[in-house]
Amino acid sequence: ARDLAMIAAYGMKYQMFRDKVANDYYKVPYQNRAPETIRTTNHFIRNKYPGANGLKTGFTNAAGECLIASATRKGHTMIVVMLNDDNRWEEAVQFLDYGFKLRGVI
Repeated sequence: ARDLAMIAAYGMKYQMFRDKVANDYYKVPYQNRAPETIRTTNHFIRNKYPGANGLKTGFTNAAGECLIASATRKGHTMIVVMLNDDNRWEEAVQFLDYGFKLRGVI
């Protein structure tokens, strides 16, 4: 989990990366056909968690349900990594809220 958090934090240093992971939709351009619009599976973006700005969802049989979520409030960015967690959405909210509370942001 620590490695994934470090990779996420590194990516968030770059505006182009932040722009991609914060979008609800992304239009994939193709050379030989019309563009395809893909909607994010990140509930933090879709459900408008306050300050949500990314990052990545995933699932494999080996890893289970996974999530790297990030949010920024008052200049403070929090990143949480949830691995093999069927309650990743609810628990990520709790961890993010706790982190922001510790920083005096909420």
